[in-house]
Amino acid sequence: MSLRLRHLLCLALPVAALACTAPSADDATSAEQADTGWLGDTSYEVGASFRAKVVANAQGELADVATSDETQMSVVDAQWKYAKLQLEKQGWHLNQLADSLRIVDKQVDGRKVTLTYEAKVDIIHELRSGADAPSLEQIEPRRFELKLPSEPTGAYARAGGKCHENVHGDSPTADYNFYYYFSPKEGCPLAMENVTLSIDQVYERKTVYPEYDQLLSGLGQGRKGFRAALVPAEGDNDPMSRFDAHKRMLERDLGLTGTRVDDDKILRFVLEKEGTEIEIDLHDPTKLSLTPSFRAALRSYQLVFFNGHSRYGTRDFLTDRDSFSDKYQIVMMHSCRSYPYYVRQVFRGKATEADPTGWAAADVVATGESSYPTDSPRTLKPLLQGLSEGLAAVESGRATRAPSWLSMVSKMNDATSGIMYGVAGVRTNRWKPIR
Repeated sequence: MSLRLRHLLCLALPVAALACTAPSADDATSAEQADTGWLGDTSYEVGASFRAKVVANAQGELADVATSDETQMSVVDAQWKYAKLQLEKQGWHLNQLADSLRIVDKQVDGRKVTLTYEAKVDIIHELRSGADAPSLEQIEPRRFELKLPSEPTGAYARAGGKCHENVHGDSPTADYNFYYYFSPKEGCPLAMENVTLSIDQVYERKTVYPEYDQLLSGLGQGRKGFRAALVPAEGDNDPMSRFDAHKRMLERDLGLTGTRVDDDKILRFVLEKEGTEIEIDLHDPTKLSLTPSFRAALRSYQLVFFNGHSRYGTRDFLTDRDSFSDKYQIVMMHSCRSYPYYVRQVFRGKATEADPTGWAAADVVATGESSYPTDSPRTLKPLLQGLSEGLAAVESGRATRAPSWLSMVSKMNDATSGIMYGVAGVRTNRWKPIR
C-alpha cells in the first residue's frame, strides 16, 4: 500500500460478507492537504467536493476492491474523470486524480462491490494574464450537476456508441479514453450516478520560488548547480524531430555546444552562469527505450523534462514509486493536459511519512490544456534560463534577483497561447530571498 493511501484511511471489509456496511463517516478522515498547490498567471485553482456511489466487480485487476485502499482509489479515479467534458463546457478543467477519499459505506453482494464515498478534487479555470483570481463568492455557479457512469469499468462496450461526443474529429476507441469523449446525452444506456459537485475554496496564489538552495548543491565536488534530463519521445513523422528541436534551441538560443556521452545515447550541454552550472543531458529517443529512460532519469536528475503525447493519461512514467529520487526535483511534463493527468502522480510517488502531500521534494510544471510539440523548446527555454539566473543570483549574494516561479511560468505562457502553463506543489516552498 502506498504511504499516501495510508493517509487516506479508506475503510476495508471482507469480501466474504454478503452485505456489509462500513463504520460511520466520523471514523474515516484524511490527513492530506487537499489540493495540488497550483500556480499560474493564466489560471487559478479551486477545491471542490462531491459524494457518489461507484460499482465494481471484484475480478481481474479489481479482485481486491473490497479490501484494498489502493484499488478503491483507482475505481473512484476512474469514475471521477468522466466529469471531464461536462466541466469543460462550463470553463473548468479537472484534475482527474482525487485529492482525498473517504469511504463512508460499502456493500458487498457476491462479486459486486458498491462504494459510497466522499472525495475532494481540484479544478482550474482560465484567467486573464495579470488578473487576480476571484473570491469564492464571486464564482457563479459554484455547484454543478454531473452524471457519471455508475460502473466505469467496461462502460465503453456497454454504451454501444450512444454516450459520447466527437472532440476535434476524434472519438473513443476503448475504456481507457472513453471518458475523454463521454457525454451523458439522451439515449445513453449506461446506468448513471447523479452527482452534485460543490466548489468550496479558491486556493491562495502567492509569490514563491524554486528551492534554489537545494538545486545549488546538486552536482557535488565543489561544483554549484544540478543535472537536468531532457527526455523527448520520438516524433510523429520524423523520429528525431523532438530531439532536433530541443538541440536547436540549446545551440541557437542558449549558445551551447553539446558533447556525445554514454555511447552516443545522450548529448550533454552545460549552461554556465557566474560560477554555477546546469548540466543538461538531451536523450536520443532512437537509442533509448522511453519509459525505462524516463524512470532512470527520475532516479538521477533534479530536473526531468518530457516532451511527447500524454496518451489520455496512460503513460506509466510516474507510476513506479521506487523510480523517484529522494532529492528535491522539478518535473516538467510538456504534453497535452498534463495537469489533469500527471501532476498528482508525481506527488503520490514523492510522498513520505514526513511529507504526505509530496510537495516538499517536488515541483511539477504542467499544462492545463492541449499543447503542441513545437511549443516545447520555446517553453523549456525560459525554465532553463530562469533557473540558471536564479542559481547565479543566489550564489553571488543577489538573491532578491532570483526569478520566482510565477515569472518563469508567465514567460512560458507569453511564448504560446491558450495552454495554461503552471507549476504545482509550490505553495509551501521554503526558499525565499533575504531582503
